[in-house]
Amino acid sequence: MAQHSAEQDFHDEFYETGADEVHGSPAWALVRARHIRFITSQIPSHSQKRVLSLGCGNGSVELKLSPHFAHIEASDLSPRAIAIARQRAQEAGRVNVNFTVAEASSIGFPDGSFDVLLALSMLHHLSDGAMRDLVSEARRVLKPGGIFISIDPNKFRAVGLGKWLVRRTLKKYHSPDERELHPQQTARMVKAAGFASATVHPLDYFVSVISWLNPSLSPKLAAGLLSIDGLMLRTPIINRFSSGFAIVATAR
Repeated sequence: MAQHSAEQDFHDEFYETGADEVHGSPAWALVRARHIRFITSQIPSHSQKRVLSLGCGNGSVELKLSPHFAHIEASDLSPRAIAIARQRAQEAGRVNVNFTVAEASSIGFPDGSFDVLLALSMLHHLSDGAMRDLVSEARRVLKPGGIFISIDPNKFRAVGLGKWLVRRTLKKYHSPDERELHPQQTARMVKAAGFASATVHPLDYFVSVISWLNPSLSPKLAAGLLSIDGLMLRTPIINRFSSGFAIVATAR
């Protein structure tokens, strides 16, 4: 309970005071657009799909995704984040997104309720046991052939070598329980939960980290850096050391 409280307190404060500085930056807008293109590219005929998004934060990704899907159920443990998400959904007229305050472990939907389950920047906040439980629940609420997509930081990321230089910023923007994950081990854990397949996709190399460290980065420089970032992601061996990775899994 104390662990949960620390996570909630951190995220309530983050979404109250620091989220817009990062999420509103040009660099982060480019990273978010890349994530959205990746997600929609993995899901055939996505306009008819029902989506469950766990750990949605202030809903910035879900609101961008909402025109692509029939309906999105989204939840987060931070009441402050959900209040912001609901307000922005109302202002944008997004009636096909429902935001709820809930822990990721509380998936109270019947079996086979969704076509897609998203766990974006969320698994790395959980213990190994909690991750396994969540992925098993994800499999339960997905229809056969449903798609599970997670995005998390890479344990082997090259940018981690400079961690000691930005200790203060990391403390400001990282909650007490989060960590980096081993891509292949995470994929094996997902597949073991009953998925037919689980593949690793390097998703960003350094731009996501720069957008957190330097939110004032100019749009032109951010776009140039994203091009270099993309080249590194397409380069074999080098892309194993990306800062972030996605897991895409198909339910049996």
